[in-house]
Amino acid sequence: MKTLLQFFKKIFLFLFREICSFFIKLVLSLILLAIVVGTFISYISKENTTEIKQGSYVLLRASSPLSEHIPIPDPLSLQEKHMTFFEVLYALDSIRQDQRIQGVLLDADFLSWNKAQLEEIGNKLQKLEEEGKKVITTLQEVNRNNYFLASYTKEIVMTPIHAASSNISPYHYEELYWKNLLDRFGVSINVIPIGDYKSYMENYSHSQMSKEFRENMTRLLDKSYDYSIEAIANNRKLEKNTLKAWIENGEFMGTSFPTLFEKGLITKGEYPNRIRDEIGDDKIISIQEYFSLVKMKTRPKNYLALLNLEGTIEDETLFLDEVKAIQKDQNVKGVILRINSPGGSALVADTMYHAVKKLREKIPVYVSISGTAASGGYYVAAAGEKIFASPLSVTGSIGVVSMIPNFSNLEKKANVTTESISKGKYADLYSYLQPLSEENYNRIREGNLGVYQDFLEVVSSNRNIKKDFLDKNLAQGRVWLGIEAKENGLIDELGGLEATIYALEQDKKLGTLPILQVSKNDVFGQYLGKYRKFLSVLPSSMQQKIPKDRLWNKPLMYFPYEVE
Repeated sequence: MKTLLQFFKKIFLFLFREICSFFIKLVLSLILLAIVVGTFISYISKENTTEIKQGSYVLLRASSPLSEHIPIPDPLSLQEKHMTFFEVLYALDSIRQDQRIQGVLLDADFLSWNKAQLEEIGNKLQKLEEEGKKVITTLQEVNRNNYFLASYTKEIVMTPIHAASSNISPYHYEELYWKNLLDRFGVSINVIPIGDYKSYMENYSHSQMSKEFRENMTRLLDKSYDYSIEAIANNRKLEKNTLKAWIENGEFMGTSFPTLFEKGLITKGEYPNRIRDEIGDDKIISIQEYFSLVKMKTRPKNYLALLNLEGTIEDETLFLDEVKAIQKDQNVKGVILRINSPGGSALVADTMYHAVKKLREKIPVYVSISGTAASGGYYVAAAGEKIFASPLSVTGSIGVVSMIPNFSNLEKKANVTTESISKGKYADLYSYLQPLSEENYNRIREGNLGVYQDFLEVVSSNRNIKKDFLDKNLAQGRVWLGIEAKENGLIDELGGLEATIYALEQDKKLGTLPILQVSKNDVFGQYLGKYRKFLSVLPSSMQQKIPKDRLWNKPLMYFPYEVE
């Protein structure tokens, strides 16, 4: 009897705990839901009640990141939602026709935008001024990149104290080479490139810069520098050679407001907060708030779809889902594929390429290159009917590389031994714990050579460039700025996102159509995807593949370096 009572007692306690646990979780969930709903309602209410007074200014901060793809919502973030590049262009277009808006207040400090974005936004601001809007640019710390943007505006204001410094230089590029240090620890990185100029990871496999990489980067840096100086000189009505001499003689290095003002680069010395005080806080609205008020509220019947490929190419799932969504929508009359990617997995890039090719069978697809469409990014771009790039966009890098770390010497240093069991030839091909034999190296290289030939074929057939010529003169890992890519046939036209849109509308006689950015609706899945690397604590059967699985050992089409 006693045993029976104990049994029922245990059951009762178990049920009690489970019921209590359920209700506690339910209450907490309801509280969380109430917070989320309340926050959403508050946001909507704020959005709908924001008043734009006559004579207002729209505040545009260059420090706020501009993604090409619609960012994945992060409910845990307290930061202001980042805008897309297209949304900024849309907002600036709306300002042009908005009689309530007197102008734009551009905070150019702590710049976070790529060169292609800088130039297109700069041109937008310039057109606003031509149409009667006022643009005031404020600067505290000046460098060549943020001054490149500032130069497109007439009124450039700088804080008039020596602590607000100027460091405008031609360019300076440096790269750490880790081989000697890795050797000390018994670690080596085997890099198997196809292409003399395919330099990805050479700073881990070499102790110094290869002559091909130096040649490639020097040309890119020289041309980028020359283009930006010419643009600044034209914008500020300065003589190019004079400006160049000032910069190369160090006139604007470690200096401040007086020097820049004397040379005509700055129009006024003033504190940014005083300018805002003069305008009035009630007449300054952030570009995020402004966009929320002027954006399209209803889905148009016919439109152009803006499809984005951004970041390292590791996983095709989201991109393919968005392509499928376009294919199913009969209202899509054309597609702009906007690419900002240094490349990544060769396999994933090929999958994306074929998805775009299939999409082209139904709808015209034009490609717009943002800051970078190199290596695998360019592989996908080749699927477009026409390719546009800004003069300073980075593209090309037609080549393939694989990397295999080797920890065998580290084992010896640590007095650790390796025991292995394998069967068949090449079973140890990708082993991290054994030196890479010549035979295994050649085997991997043979596979990479096949991938490289596929790359050449894709570019050759789509760009109408003879394969041999492409290989010897344009490929082998060489990287090109937009101005060079137009000359050598890797792109069709120079121009930004708006130029691409206009060309598609004109070429296909579509008229002027609204633009909608494509975004997968599975917000929850996307949000979880951001944190997939933390899922490694789960059992292997439940783990998703992480980037390492895509990028180690596998053939890569990748250009990781930034051109200043």
